[in-house]
Amino acid sequence: MARGLARQAVETLRLISEGSLTPTEHVSEVLEAVRDHEPQVRAYITLRSPGRLEAEAKEVERRLRQGRRLRLAGLLVAVKDNISTSFMPTTAGSRILSDYVPPYNATVVERVIREGSLSWA
Repeated sequence: MARGLARQAVETLRLISEGSLTPTEHVSEVLEAVRDHEPQVRAYITLRSPGRLEAEAKEVERRLRQGRRLRLAGLLVAVKDNISTSFMPTTAGSRILSDYVPPYNATVVERVIREGSLSWA
């Protein structure tokens, strides 16, 4: 399964770099899949606002048009709920932390954002 997901990520990045898929289109495709399957799968504790993700995807598109080289341009990345994120709750699955939004991002989150990925869950 992980090998198939890696191929999907590589293929998505290839399509974005070629210009046959935009980060905004990728966001729309993933959000549609989440809407269809998340009620049964229940894989995520917190999901970000679709509007915020679309705005960030447009920003990545702008950076790409400027000629920026972004290794993860527009790829959506789910962040485990025990990794610190300053833009959404980090609860570690605990109700006590249900409203806790850390004051900083973990290093891994900073690095994937710097490379143009979009963190969505």
